[in-house]
Order: sequence, then C-alpha cells, then structure tokens
Amino acid sequence: MRRFRKETESGEKSVRHAFFFNTIGLMNRKKPVFSRTDLCFLVTAAVILVLHILKAPIGTGEADEHFYITLGYRLFQGDAMFFDDWHIAQMISVFLWPLTALYHAFTGSTAGIVLGFRYFYIAFNLLIGIAVYLRFRNHGYGAVCAAAAYMLFAPYNTFALSYNSMGPGFLLLSAMLYPIEREDKLRLYLSGILYAWAVLNTPYLAAVFAVLTVITLVRPSRYSHTRWIVQFLGILTAAVIFLGIVLSRASLPQIFSCLKYLIDPSHSAGIVRQFAVSMGKLVLAFNVFLLPMAAGFILVLQNRRAAEEVRQKWLRVAVVICLLSILYIGVLRPYQAEMGGYMLVLIPVALLGCEILLLYPAEPAVVLCISLSLIDSLAVSLSSNVGPRAFSAPLITACAMTVLLIWESSLKPAWKYSAVGVILGVLLFFNVTFVYLGSGNYTEPVKNGPLAGLKDSPETVRNYEASLSDIEAINAMDGCEYANLITAQSWEYLALTKRMASNSTYAYFWEQDQYTEAMDAYRILHPERYPAYYYLDTAGNRYEMKETDPWLARFTYLEPMKRGALFLAE
Repeated sequence: MRRFRKETESGEKSVRHAFFFNTIGLMNRKKPVFSRTDLCFLVTAAVILVLHILKAPIGTGEADEHFYITLGYRLFQGDAMFFDDWHIAQMISVFLWPLTALYHAFTGSTAGIVLGFRYFYIAFNLLIGIAVYLRFRNHGYGAVCAAAAYMLFAPYNTFALSYNSMGPGFLLLSAMLYPIEREDKLRLYLSGILYAWAVLNTPYLAAVFAVLTVITLVRPSRYSHTRWIVQFLGILTAAVIFLGIVLSRASLPQIFSCLKYLIDPSHSAGIVRQFAVSMGKLVLAFNVFLLPMAAGFILVLQNRRAAEEVRQKWLRVAVVICLLSILYIGVLRPYQAEMGGYMLVLIPVALLGCEILLLYPAEPAVVLCISLSLIDSLAVSLSSNVGPRAFSAPLITACAMTVLLIWESSLKPAWKYSAVGVILGVLLFFNVTFVYLGSGNYTEPVKNGPLAGLKDSPETVRNYEASLSDIEAINAMDGCEYANLITAQSWEYLALTKRMASNSTYAYFWEQDQYTEAMDAYRILHPERYPAYYYLDTAGNRYEMKETDPWLARFTYLEPMKRGALFLAE
C-alpha cells in the first residue's frame, strides 16, 4: 500500500476564496485551486443532493423523528431544560432550538416543519461531506468516494437531526480539525468546541477527554499541557454557552428537584446488561458470517508484520470477507431493513478499515477518525436498548475512511474499484429505496399542519388530518394556556400552539403506571401549568388507555373528539 501523503505546511499564498479553508487546515495548499477531482466531487455531491431532495417528502415519519423536533420547539416556546422537560435526550435541543426559531421566523407557524427539518438535515449532511472532501482533497478521487460514502448514509434512512446524526457529524468535524503534527491553537480550540457538541449528543464520549487529561498529567510528552489547555478552552466555551441556556430559564434548585426524574426505564437495564444484549443481537444478525469476520481479523492481526506478499494476500481475503458480509446482511438477508437495520452493513466495512490499518501505515488523521468512530459506537452500545442497528450508526465515519484507505491501497484496480463500488452501491441502494417503517404507498400529499408537504398512503393521511383537527380545536379553546397530549404521535405537539403541561413529548416509558406516576410528579412540581387540557388520543396512545381509565377519572371529562377525548386537569 502506498504511504499516505502528508498534508503540507508550506507557506504558499492561497487565493482569497480558499483562505478560510487553508487557515483551519481543511484544504491541501499544494493542490491547484480547481482540479478535475474537484469537478468530480461537485457533480457527485450535486447528484446526491438531488436524490435527497427528491426523497425528503416521502413518508410522514415515525414518533422519533417528530420527537427530536419537539425538543427544540419546547425551548422555542420558553420551556426550561431539565425542569420543564424530563427526557434524557433533551441536550440536543440547543442545536434544534435556533433552527426552530429560524423556521418559525420565515413561516410564522409550524406548518411543514417536519419537511423543513429534513432539509436542515440534508444541509448538515452536505456540509460534512464537503468538509471530508476538503480535508482529504490531496487523495484525489479517494476523497470523492469517502465524501460520497458519508453523504449517502442516513441513520435509519430518516433525514432527521438527532443524536444519531449530529453526534457522529460533530465528532468527525472535530477529528478533521484536530492538528496532529503541530500545535495550531485555532484548530485545537475549534476542535474542542465541536467535540463538546458531540458529547451533548452522546455523553459517554466525555470519557475521551478524561483519558487525555490523565495522559497529560502522567505523560505530558504524549499530550502536552498546551494542547490540553487550548482544547479545554474550546470545551469550556461550549459548556458555558450550554449552561447559560440551561440556567437562563431555571434555577439550580429547580433543576435539582427534577434530576431524579431524568431517567428512561427503557434504558435503565444497566451498562453491562445493555452491552451484553447488544452483542447478542449482533450475533443473531450476522449469523454464519460472524465467524469468518472474526477469523479474518485474527489472521490479519497475526500477519501484520509479515512480508509484503503475505500482507497483500490477507488484505484480499479481508476484502472478500467484507464484501460477502455486507451483501449478505444488506441484500440476501436484509436484517430489519424496514426498521433501519441496514446500518449493520457498516460493521464489516469498519472492520475492514481496522484490518487495513493493521497491515499498512496510514495518515494520522485517518487513524484518528476511525478510532473516534469506534469509540463513538462503543459509547452508544453502552446506553442503547435498540441493539446493533443503533450503535452501528456512528461507524459511518469509519466506513468513509475505509473507502479512502481502499482507494489509496496498492490493490489491483479491479479489486479496488469492485470493493469501493460494492460499498457505495449498497449505501446508494438503501438511500433511494427504503423508508424507515414506511407504508410503501406514498401517493397522497399532506396539505396542512406540521407534516404539510409530505406524502404517504391515503389512509395514513386521513388519520393524520382527523387527529390534526382535534389539536386545532384545542388550540382554539380559551380558558387554559397549557395542554398535555397522551399520544404516541409526537407531531401532535408540533401542531399544538398552547404551552406543554407534559414531562416529555414522547411516551417513552415501557409501562403505563410508570408514565402516569411521572405525570403526577410533574403536576406537583409545575402547579403553574394547571388547569390544563388533557387530550387522550384513543387511536394513537401506546398504552391503549380508554376514556374510562381509572387514572383519568380524577379529571373533568369535557367532550369527545374525532380521534380522542378531551379532559380538564385542575
């Protein structure tokens, strides 16, 4: 394999429009201002952008996608983090709040906001693809392929700004900005800010900086005090802004009074058990291919210092195992593809990237990106109860870097093009075909409300419009400024113009009694939000609660509605 060409530190003058990228190290300075590979990247990015724009309106989405947006909507309405909202994922609301405000400023309402946020995701995805290309531009068409791999991927095939998409994105940007071979203070500072943003999406990633702190104290020659201080200042900047937002609306005593409620019973099985369950699901998913994948990795590890001819042989073996594995899990046995399980194709690709790094030296930036991608995946696996289709999402960074490694390898062109082609082809296939939990019939357009501009089956749209009419009726009612929606349809909160009298906009508790206990506690800690309307979505609540449910007996029954019933909680 050819040794990666290191980025130059030459002092050549750059043209004005490239000055910023040169300053932060995202463009190779020896490369011409515009080249054929640049044109190839622009065409590739444009094609992927068109595909995304065409796909964005397809499907009305599920509760998770809508729930992420409600996190920003709560802040927009004036709610306080950790006091008014008790969901553990709410830290990402600091990124979604400005976008909610921006959307509302242009439209004056939340009509069509789900489609608007899908476009926000596409812009975020495109931005990172551009950054990947600029950072590794000196690798020519390999950088084009790496950027394409990243841009073709969407967690669960849902164009949603969530911790599944923003976390890996911010971490990748942080890694690409991080100056490995010199102490560039500006890049270190910016890298620290982006790393802190990644931690807000995946808190376990804080362990990375904790390890660096220990290294700085014990072995400063490995990680200097200067590097630590500058990066810490970047982290501190992000932390101060975040804490400023948190404390601007709630006092510390108020926040502390609610901390014990910031627990999701569905994720409370414990780190060890969560990890064990995830690994068990991984074994079930890959089935017969898990053994050759493990055996191939062990053999590569044993031969990492062998002669070039031997290493080439095991590299080819690793490529074959990888391609057969992703074809098996992605095409022959598409494991839960309709639920986003296609993300498992990233695991064999990431494993191949690790095997290449064992066999041949690579540019430090690539090693850093792959390493952080693996750590991110591990961090998600420790907290997710979803299994491998959740913790495989962060591996898109390792996948993109693997594509770059394959392209830069000394494999024969037929091997190289076949491997990159299959990986990109599988990602493209799922990008243009599957919709997360989709109906498969996207012929009826939605004309009103938060889902306006989307298309789904006629039945889905009819049910949506009936539920929307209930929420609009509540909006028009006088007497109460707050409302709580007992529903599994998170979009209903996006249609609600009244303030929320709810501990969360997502019914994430596994048992009904846990949910009702949390709501009772919320009423005690937030008496200013009552009286409030309670809307029971009888057609879309996950607990199958009825109007005669004993818990609802304490409230005053007001009237039946198209898809539910309305109560008054005093």
